[in-house]
Amino acid sequence: MTTRTAHEIFVESGLRAELRVWEETVRNIRSKPPEGVRPELLALDLASFVKRRDELRDKLGIPKADRKD
Repeated sequence: MTTRTAHEIFVESGLRAELRVWEETVRNIRSKPPEGVRPELLALDLASFVKRRDELRDKLGIPKADRKD
């Protein structure tokens, strides 16, 4: 068993908090797209949001099987 430092725990906590925000953002955009935004721009934004969400999941070591999309 490895001992994690306070800094590592703090960093992981921040990443998990950011991940929650990105997951909620992606969910909200998919369920109710904002009005007045051109579809091609919305698709680009959503793609960048999904990319960041997946990067955070990878950093946190969340297995693909455990990911809720």
